[in-house]
Amino acid sequence: MKKPVTQAEIAQVLGINQATVSCAFTDSPKVGPELRERIRRTALSMGYRPNASSRAIKSGSTGMIAVLLSTEGHRSYLPLSMQDAIIYAAQENDKLVIFSRFSDDKLTSEELMPRVLSELSVDGLILNYSHLVPPALDRIISNYKIPAIWINRDLPYDCVCPDDGEGAEMAVRRLYAMGHRRIAYLHAFPSPSPSQEPHSVKNRQDGYLRGMKKCGLSPMKPGLMDFDHVKKKESFNAWWDSFRTRTPTAVIGYQHADAPFFMMQMTRKGIRVPDDVSFVMFGDHQDRSMGIQLDYITLPEVDIGRIAVEMLMKKISRPAEKIPSRLTTPVWEKGESCVEVTAEIKTRRR
Repeated sequence: MKKPVTQAEIAQVLGINQATVSCAFTDSPKVGPELRERIRRTALSMGYRPNASSRAIKSGSTGMIAVLLSTEGHRSYLPLSMQDAIIYAAQENDKLVIFSRFSDDKLTSEELMPRVLSELSVDGLILNYSHLVPPALDRIISNYKIPAIWINRDLPYDCVCPDDGEGAEMAVRRLYAMGHRRIAYLHAFPSPSPSQEPHSVKNRQDGYLRGMKKCGLSPMKPGLMDFDHVKKKESFNAWWDSFRTRTPTAVIGYQHADAPFFMMQMTRKGIRVPDDVSFVMFGDHQDRSMGIQLDYITLPEVDIGRIAVEMLMKKISRPAEKIPSRLTTPVWEKGESCVEVTAEIKTRRR
């Protein structure tokens, strides 16, 4: 294996001393811009790679941050748009980003976690866990004063997440403005235990209830389907049929997965979307796979990624300071699955 190029070898090629080469890579004012550029150009042509660890010891900064994720993907959902936002925001702050996954055992190890910063060679962490956060993790981060910002966790400080409750409230307001008065809420794919649900489940349903109250409407029985997939169809039929002749004119879905399930059940019943019932769901991308462009409430993923990096930069400079958490506002993306309630539709839906 070829031996790595050293600063001494670069200095020998350029006819200067090693200390000057070292200063060129630490942006020392002792080296002028022209000489610094010549040193770096020569180093690049020779295949030199600066030692990040030794540079970090000297400067107190590695110039890198890490995004830690669970090995269980559903607990650390990270869409591409958010990844890009983190990378671009980090670049604006002269930082590079490492994405890494850890099991709960490793993430909460008293031996491993303090070494993460040094072994990953990073200045701080962004942790993306929506639920089932290992209890010991908070204690370790606090005890070792690790600069860390959470994504999509319901905390009063050091966190950025979407305002799920406001998203659901906004959906009710928009549907109300379209003339809908019988608005229902659907969560077709719950976890086997409420304790395993992300905080967005409760927040969105609570937002729906607040929205209905503010609009002067009576909340309809929520469509919380059976966890057992075999029983899910029967569970839906029992829910829908419980409304008798006063079925919903609009339904808000908790997540994107609710859309194909709901559309299939409506088709089986001979009910058309949006002619007979409007539908909007929380989602992260436009979907035409069901024949129409669905209306959806999109979470501001780009804003979340950008704000997480901004907060982490502050945390790195002041690790002991608790930074107030930030909420980002969801946006309704108009599609073709929600329509206004006209006089003709009102007659048909009675």
